[in-house]
Amino acid sequence: MKTPIEFLTEPLNSHRSLTTDCPLWPYLSYYIYHIENKLPKTSGSALETQSVIISGFATNLAARITNAANNVLITEKQIFEKSIIGREMETSSYYKLVSENKSYLTDIIKAYPELDRVLTKISQNFVEFTLQFFTHLKEDRQEINEVFNIGSDVNLSAIDVATSETHYGSRTVCTLSFNSIKIIYKPRNLKLEAEASGFLLSLSSAAGTDFCEWKIPIYLVKKEHGWSEHTPQKQAETEEEVHQYFKRAGFLLGYCTAFMAADITSDNLIAHGSSPIPIDLETIFYSTLNIETIPKEVRWNVTQTSILPNWTWKGTDGIGVDLSALGGLSEQYVSLNLYQHLEDETGHSQFGMDGVKIFPNQNVLYLNGKPAQPWDYENQIIDGLTTLFSILNNAQPSIIETIKSFRGRQNRYIPRPTATYHYAIQCSLHATLMRCTDKRTAFLENILNNDTAPAIGFLNAEVSACLDLDIPFARGQAGVLEFYEPGYSGSGHLDSKDYINGIDNSIQYIKTLEKNRIAFEEKLTSNTLLAMKNMYEHGNKLTDHSFKQHDDVRDPRYSNTDEIINKIRTSSEINACLINELLRTEISSNGLWLGFHSSPGGYMEFSELGDDFYYGLSGILYGCVVAASHSSAIDKALVTELLNHCHSRIVKKLTNKGTHLGGFHFGLSSAIVPLLIGLNYFDDERQSQLLQLYKKYVEDVLGEPWWQKYFWGSDFLSGMFGTLNVLTLLFDLTKDLSFSDLANSLYKKIETELTFISGSKLPTFDNAITTRSDALLSGLSHGIMGCAYSLFYFNKLIAKKDSIHELFLGFLSWELNEYDESIENWRDYRKRSESSAGEFAWSHGLPGNYLAISYFANNGVQPALDFLEKHPPKAAFSYSNLEKRKRPVNDSLCHGAYGILNIMKKISPESLLDPQVFLWSNIVNLSEQNSRILRTKTADPLGLWIGRVGSLLGSIGLTDRNYEFPFLPHQMEFIKP
Repeated sequence: MKTPIEFLTEPLNSHRSLTTDCPLWPYLSYYIYHIENKLPKTSGSALETQSVIISGFATNLAARITNAANNVLITEKQIFEKSIIGREMETSSYYKLVSENKSYLTDIIKAYPELDRVLTKISQNFVEFTLQFFTHLKEDRQEINEVFNIGSDVNLSAIDVATSETHYGSRTVCTLSFNSIKIIYKPRNLKLEAEASGFLLSLSSAAGTDFCEWKIPIYLVKKEHGWSEHTPQKQAETEEEVHQYFKRAGFLLGYCTAFMAADITSDNLIAHGSSPIPIDLETIFYSTLNIETIPKEVRWNVTQTSILPNWTWKGTDGIGVDLSALGGLSEQYVSLNLYQHLEDETGHSQFGMDGVKIFPNQNVLYLNGKPAQPWDYENQIIDGLTTLFSILNNAQPSIIETIKSFRGRQNRYIPRPTATYHYAIQCSLHATLMRCTDKRTAFLENILNNDTAPAIGFLNAEVSACLDLDIPFARGQAGVLEFYEPGYSGSGHLDSKDYINGIDNSIQYIKTLEKNRIAFEEKLTSNTLLAMKNMYEHGNKLTDHSFKQHDDVRDPRYSNTDEIINKIRTSSEINACLINELLRTEISSNGLWLGFHSSPGGYMEFSELGDDFYYGLSGILYGCVVAASHSSAIDKALVTELLNHCHSRIVKKLTNKGTHLGGFHFGLSSAIVPLLIGLNYFDDERQSQLLQLYKKYVEDVLGEPWWQKYFWGSDFLSGMFGTLNVLTLLFDLTKDLSFSDLANSLYKKIETELTFISGSKLPTFDNAITTRSDALLSGLSHGIMGCAYSLFYFNKLIAKKDSIHELFLGFLSWELNEYDESIENWRDYRKRSESSAGEFAWSHGLPGNYLAISYFANNGVQPALDFLEKHPPKAAFSYSNLEKRKRPVNDSLCHGAYGILNIMKKISPESLLDPQVFLWSNIVNLSEQNSRILRTKTADPLGLWIGRVGSLLGSIGLTDRNYEFPFLPHQMEFIKP
């Protein structure tokens, strides 16, 4: 059999000419040569059909070959520029040079054996896929004509092979055009998908006029493939159609919840006028968690179908993207630092790390050219949801029998997010790995071999598929926990002790679908839509909020600070009652770890709270312990219950490797100190167990070759400098030398990650986060200042080395030099929130930086002393200075009113003698809550750094002169009962 490289020296000998800009054209020649030899000889219209098919497949293959080879080609381009021509050249010009210079192209192919293997393999796969498709089309053509109403004399006019992911040998979806009629080819069994769509249609037909005539695709099902109707995205013509669309969307939400359909994302829903069309119901009757310690409401509910907004793929700025079927309404930015092909405006290319943009998909419903906003149609969505639930209750026996009939149908399980596979594949195409199959295999194993994926025994199949650029496909059967990879001879299963199959779970769900459960699902839906509204309305820029700068600042009711403090004290009492209610009704009664929380930037979400110090359970626990020690307003019995929940969750993570350590506010590390303080407060003997488990976890992480994957970058908030803070503080609290040793070990690793920039060693941050070309950021939570603090605290307590102090001074010098006299602040270089006036909060900008600088000054650091002498806090926090700045948008500790006011108490107490400072902060308006009833339509986070608990501590800080909130780790200490 001819190999691709032979076509460099031999002509193709094809009746068709090969015109392509693909630089590795020999692999295209290989494909065309072999497919023409294997397809039957024909003429006339049959030959035209063959040509259309080959052209469509070859076009797609050319793009896949180029994408797979880009990394190697860009590397070779850089070598060529430096060693041959001594200048940069446009990528397109270099690719043209490669394709025209056969000896040079031969050298490149021979230098990268793994690249040659991969490109040969996908070219072979395309030959087999084309033959398979051709056979299926020929055999099924008569039925296709009948089912999809295509004339027998109408020829195939075009085929579009999808650019999306491939499975089991480069197979993917194809769109066929027969003049104006389009149909979809899927190279897998569609029986379950077709039956599930039919079941949805039959249920909707029984639901009333609003649900009749719902457009659902027609299917033609075959054993190993199938055909379906093409349904394009179509905007609504009237407001009535929009109402009908969202009623049906609610009905679909109920359907997917009751029948365990997962993965109904923006990729798998088409907005077609008044019809939301699910196009991929292969994940119906999905196997889900069945752990008794997790309440059944949390194991599966409406939020897990992916239809409702679900903010995922968070970067180090804590902000995710909405990939849900009802979301993704506008352009979004993924702040994860992803390895990718980058091209600038001059045509020059390179591979590097950066964020990516995600654009609205075909799931978005438009009316008059504008996206319909789901939160405006909450009533319609809830109406559709409850209509479905009503049908289930009224026809329960027959519906359960229908569910049972699905048992054994071929379905799909998704072992881990497919984006994980995409990322692993992209990274594995690095030029250094494309020289050796064994090294690339080992790399993929290292990425994919972790304890977070629930599938048991599936790793080898996952690695094999990714080696050939396929996304692993776990084919299973509805009602069983086993699955296999049809293209790569691998199998896996889920632990029957921890998981329940989708058929049994669906039956169980419907049998127990009572009034309270329906109300619970309604509440989740409403709250998720409310959070979605907050998220989208927050906008693209964190600081772009307009307030009347002088509104209320001369309110005669608050002409002295005593009146304001009394108002805050009253608000604090109401807030404590609200916290008790939330603890009692939303956490302690059923373990509901779902709630409102906000990212550091203020973007609101409704999802699992998690265990983080920032907005999760450990932070809520810490705040409640502090509040309980100052007042009887917080119910200690509820706090004890919260402590037990928090402890069990964190211990489980410590005993099952795979969770990110993160930093001081996000990740597993962030939960340790607040939990320890809580245990100590209640004189709980589990303190020792917690510390031992954490030591072991950190030791194991630091012993791994790829230890960096357990941190979100370098920063204080969620990165390695944050965990350095945790280890230093644990040594400070316990005097256990093991933590000193671990801190030293981590520091040595951190030191290797520093980069020389302008003569100084500095930590860099993700290109996905910062707008600066040198990858630096200013600020306490995400920037150099936070790293400087971590370094100083570690060196002061543990290392005590001059060399580390000099390194710290370099960090501090960079930050102090970034102070901008023109705005009297530090500029904000974050991509999402770049602001000409800079952020003004604990997390970013002057208040947080002044906290750290004051700490350094109190410890005799001369540059800090000099800076504060030149820029005294009293001036920075005077009303005349504050009135130039945007007023706080919330009352949070992180970037709101309580944070700024409590920072003033620490470093500029005289500022709090001026009532206008309080009024400027908006604290009177922001903290006023008269009753819970008035807040039913308010996104109310419970968390510490942004949320009710943090606001309570903020108010205690202003009303109790003896309490000081610990904005910096060294201030945290054990609390006396």
